[in-house]
Amino acid sequence: METMPSYCFYDGKRLRDSHYDTNSDVLIDDALFTISHERFLNEGFHKLLKAMLKHAPTRNGQGSIAQSIVFFRFMEEELYYDLVEVDKIEAGSGKDKNFADRRYTSLGHELDGLKNHYLAAVIFPFVNTVRREVPPNHCWHPDRTKKQVERATRVSKIEEIIPRDNYRCCATGRMDIDVALLPDQKKREVLSKEVNVIGGYDDLEVAHIIPFSLNNFDEKVESQKLRAQCIWTALEDFAGMNLSPLKGQGINDMGNLFSLSPLAHKFYDRLLLSFYPSPEFGEGHRLQVRGDRACLINIRGNVKLSVNADWLAIHHAICQIVYEAGLTKEVAKIAALDREREEIVDESKEIGRKAKEDEKAKKGGMWKLPSGSNT
Repeated sequence: METMPSYCFYDGKRLRDSHYDTNSDVLIDDALFTISHERFLNEGFHKLLKAMLKHAPTRNGQGSIAQSIVFFRFMEEELYYDLVEVDKIEAGSGKDKNFADRRYTSLGHELDGLKNHYLAAVIFPFVNTVRREVPPNHCWHPDRTKKQVERATRVSKIEEIIPRDNYRCCATGRMDIDVALLPDQKKREVLSKEVNVIGGYDDLEVAHIIPFSLNNFDEKVESQKLRAQCIWTALEDFAGMNLSPLKGQGINDMGNLFSLSPLAHKFYDRLLLSFYPSPEFGEGHRLQVRGDRACLINIRGNVKLSVNADWLAIHHAICQIVYEAGLTKEVAKIAALDREREEIVDESKEIGRKAKEDEKAKKGGMWKLPSGSNT
């Protein structure tokens, strides 16, 4: 019986042409088989890549991730077979095993780099606004040009979004406090009666489905622009869909905005709350809450949303990946650091504002009490 080579996954066969088809079952199966090899089961990349292959929102998205995984394996297999054939090494020999061990180690390094890329370019941008450096693009797309990006400015559409959502939080159903100010008395009375059923009033906020921070960068700073390009390219590949409508001010599109209570907004931004399609409810959605604090929020059973369902599916997929890959605590830590950073920035802005006011008062010949003085 012929001894099989030490470095092989499928009886030493090279990758087939079908691996270049992102809709191929063979491609996705081979990617799962690769990361599930016994040598990789305890590696940090195993859980994340497996969860991404499982939960990418479209078949094309799954295929894109699978292509990256299988490409690295393909490169290592090619190198292994070239070495074995040139040196005429006997399968199963000590030298063969030595070559194989090096190829496994190299493949593990590449897959770990792929994991770090997905964390920095797909997962973490959904939970924080800190401009983290994105590692070099490990994804296999040699002919892929980076997405063209544009900076966006924040636009308040609260007067359009909250009425569109019938003055309710899309997650909890709580009513917006401004219902009491509606000029239409009949509608005001109807909505007010519903408050007793849905659990009270709240000061609703407008939330972005795909984060506004992805388009919040300085176009004149090349590193920030490059980071935005890497993120949008990786996100579009993961989603398996065209995200050009979100370019620039498109991030403020009505289909990317909906009403949430402050508590629901925090759960949503920390990837603990998401919406997923509910076929038995027609075009409606159900909600899923994760984590130890799930008991702190009461959510609606089914809800019909006036938003882009594809963009909502991307957020839901990322929530599922974070939970299954065991990243919930890391995400919470990043969110806490981000809040701390925002507080420091806000404090710095306030100090700067007061300094400008004091300077303006001096130039105008006005006498003014020092900041914080009570006399």
